[in-house]
Amino acid sequence: MNDLKLETIFREFLNTTFLFEKPLEFLKIPQFVVNKLNGIDIFTVGDLVQKDDSYLRYIKNLGEGRIETIRSRLARHNLFLNMAHDPRVKFWLEIKKMYESEKVLNKKLSSSFRLKMNPTFVFEE
Repeated sequence: MNDLKLETIFREFLNTTFLFEKPLEFLKIPQFVVNKLNGIDIFTVGDLVQKDDSYLRYIKNLGEGRIETIRSRLARHNLFLNMAHDPRVKFWLEIKKMYESEKVLNKKLSSSFRLKMNPTFVFEE
C-alpha cells in the first residue's frame, strides 16, 4: 500500500472519529427525536452509533419511521447503527477515556495546588 493511500485512509479514520463527538443536532434529525435520545443519555453521534435498531425500538414513541430517519441521516456521513465493534468507535472511546482521565487528574492536581497555596488553618502565637 502506498503512502498516499495510507494517509487517505488515516485521514478518513480521524474525520469519522471527530464526527462521534458532535451533538445529535449535527445529524439534523427532528428535535423530538433528539429529546427522546437525550432522555436516555444519548447525546452525541458516537453515543448513537453504538446502539442497535432493537434498542431504539424500545424507546416510547420512536417508531420505525423515525428510526429510518436516524439511519438515513447517519448514512449521509458513512455511519450506521450498531457500530460498537467498529475500530473507529473503539478508537474514539479510548480517546474519550484518556481525556476524561486527564480531566480528573488535572482537577485533582488543581485542588491539591489550591490547598498548598491557600491553607485553611491559621498559625497562632
